[in-house]
Amino acid sequence: MAAAYEERLSYFPKDLDTNQSKGTGQDYFTIPILDLKTGTPYAFNFQWVFPDGTKSKWSDGYTVTTASYATKLTKPTITVTAASLGYIVSYTKQTDKNFDNAIIEESVSNSNTDPGTGYQEVGVTSSNPITITVGSVSKRWVRLKLTDKIAGNTAYSDAVSVTPVDPVAAALDITPPSAASGISAVWSSDNILITATVSADAKKFIVRLTNGSSVGFFTKFPSAAGTSQTILITSQELYNTFGQYFTSFSGLLTSADSLDNRDSGVAFSVAEKTNELNGVTPTFTVTSISNGYTVVYTLPAAASYAKVYASGTSGFTPNDSTNLVYSGSSPGVVIDTSYSIKYVKIKYFKIDGSTSSISAQQSVTPSDPGMLSLIDNEVKISTSGSILAGDSAVSGGRGIFNKTGIYFYDTAGNATSQLITTASGGSPTLITTSAKIADWIISSNKIENTLYAGATQYSGLSPSGTYAFWAGSTVSGGNSAANFSVTPAGAVIAKNITITGGSLTVGASSIAASTGKLISTDAEITGAITANSGSITGNFGIGASGTFFIGSSASSGDRILINSGGIAAYASGVNDPRFELAKDGTGKIGGWTINATSLSASGMVLSSGSQTISFTSGFIIDNDNFTYNVAGSTQASSTYYGSDTNTDGVVQDSFVSSAPGTAVASSIRIKPSSSYNAATSPALVMSTTGYSTLQAGGSYISLGTTGVVINTNTTGGIVLKGFASAYHPMYNSAKEAGAVLQIFSDGRVTAGRAFYKSGAAESSITNINHSTWPYVGLIGDVIFSTAD
Repeated sequence: MAAAYEERLSYFPKDLDTNQSKGTGQDYFTIPILDLKTGTPYAFNFQWVFPDGTKSKWSDGYTVTTASYATKLTKPTITVTAASLGYIVSYTKQTDKNFDNAIIEESVSNSNTDPGTGYQEVGVTSSNPITITVGSVSKRWVRLKLTDKIAGNTAYSDAVSVTPVDPVAAALDITPPSAASGISAVWSSDNILITATVSADAKKFIVRLTNGSSVGFFTKFPSAAGTSQTILITSQELYNTFGQYFTSFSGLLTSADSLDNRDSGVAFSVAEKTNELNGVTPTFTVTSISNGYTVVYTLPAAASYAKVYASGTSGFTPNDSTNLVYSGSSPGVVIDTSYSIKYVKIKYFKIDGSTSSISAQQSVTPSDPGMLSLIDNEVKISTSGSILAGDSAVSGGRGIFNKTGIYFYDTAGNATSQLITTASGGSPTLITTSAKIADWIISSNKIENTLYAGATQYSGLSPSGTYAFWAGSTVSGGNSAANFSVTPAGAVIAKNITITGGSLTVGASSIAASTGKLISTDAEITGAITANSGSITGNFGIGASGTFFIGSSASSGDRILINSGGIAAYASGVNDPRFELAKDGTGKIGGWTINATSLSASGMVLSSGSQTISFTSGFIIDNDNFTYNVAGSTQASSTYYGSDTNTDGVVQDSFVSSAPGTAVASSIRIKPSSSYNAATSPALVMSTTGYSTLQAGGSYISLGTTGVVINTNTTGGIVLKGFASAYHPMYNSAKEAGAVLQIFSDGRVTAGRAFYKSGAAESSITNINHSTWPYVGLIGDVIFSTAD
């Protein structure tokens, strides 16, 4: 490839023979192709570009299938616990470092078995357990799969059904589950194993352990379905809670339901743990080294570490404050520059502090390095000369000293430590991959202390591991069990932190260390809150289920409850709320039931949807003494008193009601004056100014100073109907039917049976021709009486 052409290229492979330095045969080069999918075939073609810019034809295609990938994650097993308007999912803990996220899916279904379809994704997180919030309390099936950071994912877990808790019921349900029975608590290695028979509605257990003045609480969830439960409290949990190890406890097991209603608890005890080191006598070897000695021993399975004691007096009794020179795993390296005889003993310890017997005594004298070889005169080495300690200057274990520094190699010839005198500015002067400084072990990729007395725990730092800093890890290199850890990305976990000065600021929230004052614009607190003072005063509290209450208690006395389900108010000694308003719009107040579109009480419904008032058992409306009663039987009379004022300058407000009758469907309509239409709208106008009017469809009956006026306002007449089947006993019912009377506006009368004129008194109407005709006329006939 010509040099001139090279200058025009923006990129060419670094291993391309651009200056023909290799002669012939350099017709290949390497180009990395990134971001390909695993297990996928890809087709490639190549084309030469010549120095003059022309291009060759494309080569034949070449297909490469990338390597396949199988995740190391395992199919998860899940536990799903109902919560208020949601549920909590726990899944099998994964140990592979490439674990990324859990994907949670649900299918809303009342099926008794996994529906297999209808699943929707509801969460993606690396948390465990996971809280999912939903908008209803319908039954649903939940499943979960795991993904890794590369390209893999597991199969779905087996689906588990759950029904979220109704939050309104949460505010009202104050009944705890039945107390546990048959409790047994035993040591399982350094863990505590509790078995018990519990209530079927127990969804959470609070275990209180006590040893002297030390008290610890542990929250646990059912390990499996059913009333037979096993609760495990690990040694790590015990240490994280108490900060030390105990060998026995008294305990209290409290059961809680899904609403966090708790029983009073059942007492139990954890007997003294068996000491497997009892009667064991340690053995060891002690070897003198320069400026000290080493103690080598093998820990038995039950032991976590050993303590090494030394004294200048033979037959001494070991004491931590005066004789302890080392604590940890083997080997123990003790620095001692007194160069006098030392008497050494060791003792094994368990993680809980249980001990073995004291070993037999051994003696050792630390070596004085100054006495190994003495040179009285100055020793000079030529400019390029070195001092060698070893069999060879180029292989095997050796030490080399020259003007550039001091160098050490192990028996395999690997450089272990270097002390460099010629290091340039900014370069290290000491390099080591295997060293110990004040109980800190230096290795190729981390600095770590493995000698934490009393527990198998590690503290250290690493430039390339999963954790940059860690303390209290249960494995070398750090893990999630560490009490303190920092990842290379800066993620910090601190399980036991005390801030005595300054303040802690996280985003927009801060906590002042000196005063304890919390300032936050958006706080989410899932546990109990205890406040000794503040702007919330009076009988105000937050229940364990997230219910706010005003009063002395969330379950008794005069109180107001507020939670995600709504608001309710109770009088002392009453379980039924006097006032209630749920988030879906339903509730009750003053004997009225509220829903999304209406107010209802016994026999009455006020609907905002249809804009109607319905009465099913009659009604009384007090509007300036306007009264109308229908109470299950025929109303003989009704009374109306109108005294409303004229609100629009046109007519009075108007009312109309059906006539009195049986209590089936009664109604009243109130028409505002502004929308009143005299031609189409019925109205009843009652006035104190001298007139009253009953109007319907333009016709009216009015009562005024001129008398009674019947105005049909049509070309027809007055029609009275409804007299069918109403016979008088003086007629043969087979031949006569009830009459219909029509009175026309021109005075004509038709279809009447007869007109009768009575005697001087009204009572004589029914007594004409006493012996023969005891009654007169059909029902519906018009009878005029001269009686006043």
